[in-house]
Amino acid sequence: MADNPAARLAHRAAALTGRRAAEGAGVRSVSVAVVVETWSGPTQVATSTLVATSTLVLSPRPKVVPAGEEAGYFGGGNSAISGGRLTAGTYRIGPITLACSTGGYTVAQLSPPGASDTRIYYFLAGDEFSGSGERFELIDVDSSRPHQVTLTVRRTAQ
Repeated sequence: MADNPAARLAHRAAALTGRRAAEGAGVRSVSVAVVVETWSGPTQVATSTLVATSTLVLSPRPKVVPAGEEAGYFGGGNSAISGGRLTAGTYRIGPITLACSTGGYTVAQLSPPGASDTRIYYFLAGDEFSGSGERFELIDVDSSRPHQVTLTVRRTAQ
């Protein structure tokens, strides 16, 4: 079967409509942002200063679920901060609709290229994420399907 770009784009638009409906019904309560910080020099150098921050808030909100079976830990480092709950350290975000005429995102937008003067992180807020939200680092991008992307992120030191 030959590739049909028109059908692929129509499927992406339909998937995006469904994901917007899920968010509208209150099913997607976790907001996800891709944050890119640009520094004056390498991020590991203490004299580097923050020059610019770019934040891409994903809309509609994608599904966010713990990724697989792994040992949990107390969020924030101790049971008092986490309310006594064990929290997962790794999450899957998606599916996220790939770009089409009605919205979506490119893989480059979801997984921006890094550099020595750039820090990229994913900010998740809502539900089990403490305070105003928590930072995560990207560990995998699954773009094997023609209409969606799924990101896997791991909680970083807060």
